[in-house]
Amino acid sequence: MSTEAAPAPAAANVVDERHTIDESPQVDAARGKLARALSDRPDKQELVEKGILKDSKLAPALQGAEEALKRSQLADTLDNKLQNRPKPEELVKSNILTADEVPPS
Repeated sequence: MSTEAAPAPAAANVVDERHTIDESPQVDAARGKLARALSDRPDKQELVEKGILKDSKLAPALQGAEEALKRSQLADTLDNKLQNRPKPEELVKSNILTADEVPPS
């Protein structure tokens, strides 16, 4: 058994036998453009302040489900309140509405 290390690749642009690094001008330009875009990217706190991201303690994969649950609960609460609101006739009896303010049935 030999403990010698394998010889280094002959070409400097070869990472291993399956991957090579493209040093073309187009790739360099794209690399620079990507670096600029990433450096200009707003941080998470700025996105939260602008209302783009939610400031949640949950994992991002669960935030959509959390929002859907909140909306569903709000809709249920609103529906319940609408079903339990007083009828126009009750509001007339309580002197909240006058008879001419009652909408037609």
